[in-house]
Amino acid sequence: MNNKGILTWWASFAILVQVQIGIGILSLPRDVHNIAEGDGWISVLLAGLTIQLFVTVIWLLATRFNSETLYEFAPKLVGKYLGSLINLAYSVYFLSTVFLTTLLFTDILKRWVLFKTPHLVIYVLVIGVAYYLAKDNIKVIARFYTFTSGFVILLIFILVPALVSFDIRFVLPVGQAGMNNIVKGIEEVTNSMLGFELLLVLFPFIDERYRRYSIVLAANGFVTILYTLIVFITITVFSPAEIKLIPEPVLYMLKSFQFDLVERIDLLFMSVWFVSIVTTLVMYLYVASLGITTILKRKSHAPVVAWCALLIITVLFIAEKDIYGIDNYVRALSNSSYLFIFVLPLILLFLSFIRKERSK
Repeated sequence: MNNKGILTWWASFAILVQVQIGIGILSLPRDVHNIAEGDGWISVLLAGLTIQLFVTVIWLLATRFNSETLYEFAPKLVGKYLGSLINLAYSVYFLSTVFLTTLLFTDILKRWVLFKTPHLVIYVLVIGVAYYLAKDNIKVIARFYTFTSGFVILLIFILVPALVSFDIRFVLPVGQAGMNNIVKGIEEVTNSMLGFELLLVLFPFIDERYRRYSIVLAANGFVTILYTLIVFITITVFSPAEIKLIPEPVLYMLKSFQFDLVERIDLLFMSVWFVSIVTTLVMYLYVASLGITTILKRKSHAPVVAWCALLIITVLFIAEKDIYGIDNYVRALSNSSYLFIFVLPLILLFLSFIRKERSK
């Protein structure tokens, strides 16, 4: 909490981009194609605009408390006890995201690479890496995000070989799915681009006070373009009948490419993609620990991070690991996410105007 206003515009941009690029990038082309068919790429663009609306609400709320995080200004708006309840709810939501992301990542890793490795070993390794970074302050974490921002560009270059084998006819005619289905696809895409809600906590740490909105706008725009590119390429490589049968079309598409130097480019993609998963886990774990630290009135968040990591590993170990159990977890978190990314920020923004509360 004492490191506010230390993130440069590039560090802020790198953090916001990498927390939005998550686990859903692999299955998103199939999921959105099942709803919007060849117009799935349009759903991605519209989802980017929708997310910018959510971000604007969060930004308007955060600018009224420039030097305070959600955990600090929520009790001022709704009272000490209700504010602590909201802080606890957000902390649990952030930890649930860490839980689900790790569960989904482990499931994919087990099916593609580590067939015989026990689940617990993967859980400990992944959460252990996240804990190692999340226990430090935001300045140290920002340096890691700045260093790994180059891997995001590498993701784009890995997809370049697909440009020689796509068939534009799979997305023609434009608008074939109908506006109703295109709009339905927005919800599917939005769930894959979550991460912007962390602004409720990270906003005061950004140094560029008068450029904060432009930084957020640029980060969301970059992720939207990246996701649109991935969805467009994937649905033009696979026929409409094929893509419905493939669980992770991005990996299957890359697996079909072979080069003299690199035979399994899909494994190279997963290695780079693992960095994006870790960056997402680190920031969610860090922000959740800040909330619990505030509620408990502790000075350091590092011990809380350790307890949160142990809790997540325990829950992962006893959780259902079959496809039906995972789908239930995904559905539950997706349904609750709108409460935390739009409904609660909108209510708090309304209360801040009614009660005329803001930072001095």
